[in-house]
Amino acid sequence: MTVKATNARFSTLQGLYWSSFCVLCGYLVPLYRHYGYSEITIGTLSMIASLASVLVQPLWGIACDRSGRLRRIFLGNILTSIPIGFGLLLGSRSAVWTGVAVFLITSTFTSMGTVLDSWSMKLINQGHPIRYSFTRSFGSLAYAAMAILFGRMLDWAGMRIIPFAYALLAGMMVLIAVLTSAPARE
Repeated sequence: MTVKATNARFSTLQGLYWSSFCVLCGYLVPLYRHYGYSEITIGTLSMIASLASVLVQPLWGIACDRSGRLRRIFLGNILTSIPIGFGLLLGSRSAVWTGVAVFLITSTFTSMGTVLDSWSMKLINQGHPIRYSFTRSFGSLAYAAMAILFGRMLDWAGMRIIPFAYALLAGMMVLIAVLTSAPARE
């Protein structure tokens, strides 16, 4: 694979990951407000997400270090998170269900940002010509653009589109991840 193709794929992967992050996680508090949750419930749901991150991210790090299969772990978690994202639609019925969905989303999808960075670093350390700062900048640009675009889409279509938009972006991310070089196992 050429240098340009490698960097283009990682740029696209970063852009899709952070666009997906914006769609699925960036509008959670407005979604909670839409469901009519109290400030205490919203704070508790935010705490659940933080707790999941603290508990689960180290486990994914250990799994990646031991198996060396970063792309497979990344793909498995993104694919698992798609149906879980649809679980947010049930939140209007139960804050408990929303808490479970948020814990699982954080455990699968949200935790993959660090795996994506590790994937890049392992390839760089193995001699692949990835320009990390360049490719990662596409994630930031995509997040900013998606925040503006998706905010307008939510005004037009409502909060129920969140899991559908996420599923579309995650599906594209899976396709690009499959086409992107995986690091050699050490």
